Amino acid sequence: MSGRARLTLCSAAATLLASCALLPLVEPATWLLQAAFLLAVQSGVGAAARRVPLARPLTVAVQALVTLMALTLVGGRVSAGSVPTAAGAGAGGNTKALGSLVYTEYVYPFEIAAVVLLVAIIAAIALTHRTRRDSKYQKPGDQVKVRPRDRLRVLQMPSEKREPQ
Repeated sequence: MSGRARLTLCSAAATLLASCALLPLVEPATWLLQAAFLLAVQSGVGAAARRVPLARPLTVAVQALVTLMALTLVGGRVSAGSVPTAAGAGAGGNTKALGSLVYTEYVYPFEIAAVVLLVAIIAAIALTHRTRRDSKYQKPGDQVKVRPRDRLRVLQMPSEKREPQ
């Protein structure tokens, strides 16, 4: 598996873990499956678009178009009245209610999710930048520095005579 593929998979897993931190705050938990589907589609399209030799803006446009189509497919049946809100949203609005829930009732799940995400990010970076010990590669710097007299060495050896049998 290439470094880009490992990085894509690790970043997708980190994003899903981050979205798991929101599970206690949203009533229908089925949105996590939709988020996983959208993330898989987005990652797959990104990996496929990078294999095709296109200009970067065109690659980004293809990813945005596919994401928009997937969001339309998944979220097309949601009406404006069925959007979940935080409980007890009064004068302060949803943001204040969400903040009070995060810092009172759900402090430990958020801290645990933050630690897991930090470990996932460090693991993704470590897997991407590791060097393999069993791979043999040439050093271009050593090849450029070679001199003509280092390429071939002529040895002066006396010839050996064989005795007849």
